[in-house]
Amino acid sequence: MTEKRFDRNQALEDGLQIDVSDHLKNTGLLIPTYVTKQLWHEVIKLDTTTNDLNTEEDKRLKEVISKLIYYLRTHRQSSKSNMIYFNVEFSREGEQQNFDLVSNLGVIDDNDSNPCITLFMSDEGRKQ
Repeated sequence: MTEKRFDRNQALEDGLQIDVSDHLKNTGLLIPTYVTKQLWHEVIKLDTTTNDLNTEEDKRLKEVISKLIYYLRTHRQSSKSNMIYFNVEFSREGEQQNFDLVSNLGVIDDNDSNPCITLFMSDEGRKQ
């Protein structure tokens, strides 16, 4: 049985993941960072159309990253795991909702062993 190889570029091309690294340069998180399509559409992307749509999505993304950075600083001291579980709370469709997220520190893909962070929803299972 052939082991399936992970190709980050293919995941990006297929729209399964989104590279958010450029959005995060001023947050202090300099490692390449990706979010899954599900996380993007369920947590970051807004359903409404407003003049400030990109600004609001950018704020949501930065809030997710702020929470991640907090957990990186506090929980990484006592944990050796590459997985960090955390949650964020946002208003969605007029109601406050909690979203359970996971950060995985791993390699970019099977052909590039440089480190990266992939963020995904806890119900998506383990992603690269």
